[in-house]
Amino acid sequence: MTCGPYRPIKLITYTTRISTLYARAAVSPAPALTPSFAVDIETSGNTEAAASVRVVLKKKDSGEIVKQETVAFRDTGPNESLVTWDLKGVVDLWWPVGYGEQALYIAEVTLFANVCVCSLNYASLT
Repeated sequence: MTCGPYRPIKLITYTTRISTLYARAAVSPAPALTPSFAVDIETSGNTEAAASVRVVLKKKDSGEIVKQETVAFRDTGPNESLVTWDLKGVVDLWWPVGYGEQALYIAEVTLFANVCVCSLNYASLT
């Protein structure tokens, strides 16, 4: 076949999604060297359906959860973060080669929607 689709096609739909995620890690100047972390998100679709956002920070090598927080979803302004953490004593700093360990962390952000949970009662007739 020389024309047409030759690979499987996926159709992905959504009601609300995270369109942009901006995670900022920073360290205050010496001598304090206090690490901090902030998350900003932009959503697209039906933003009224968004209920909450969960942010999880994990160690990359072990998968151990270092910190997590679930917050109510709200539209953030241009200079406003959804989550801001002070990570002093929680994470290890990244040191240049030859000066110490390079600890890696993974940030996971999950958007939860308002969902109607319905229960169904089933009676068996015998």
